[in-house]
Amino acid sequence: AAIASCTEGRADTHPSTQEHLRAPSPPTMKVMFLCVANSARSQIAEGLAKGKAFFSEVESAGSAPSGAVRPLAIAAMKEIGIDITAQTSKDMADFDLNTFDAVVTLCAEERCPVVLLKDKAKHLHWPFADPAGDFPGETEEQKLDRFRKARDDINAKLDEYIAEQTSKRS
Repeated sequence: AAIASCTEGRADTHPSTQEHLRAPSPPTMKVMFLCVANSARSQIAEGLAKGKAFFSEVESAGSAPSGAVRPLAIAAMKEIGIDITAQTSKDMADFDLNTFDAVVTLCAEERCPVVLLKDKAKHLHWPFADPAGDFPGETEEQKLDRFRKARDDINAKLDEYIAEQTSKRS
């Protein structure tokens, strides 16, 4: 009874307030980002998604991996405080895509990796232009701007997806 009297009338003992005080459930969604070379868009998406508490596991891969992450992708991510220098270009054949809750292809103009999943609803296609092209006469700053745009567009799409998924769960 002494303990009960100490908490009587306190807002944090009300059931609706206690609901908000509970720790959020841990993230459980596993996501894979795919493109052809796994050197720019999918690497950017992996770095961004790892910084969001929504995902429990984040990977990226390509159908024809380049073997390296593009320096301008690294630079664009570094500008927003995300270090992707430890990420590597990986082959999608090294993963069982069916173990992921979502498999996201990020290709726009080129041929996307073919994704064969038991549950087709897990495959999402978010077409983003490849920032890695070379254009004659273009400055390094102009090239970097393309990577910034890809980063910002992918980040906005990730936030939109997380908001959709969160509203479905509530």
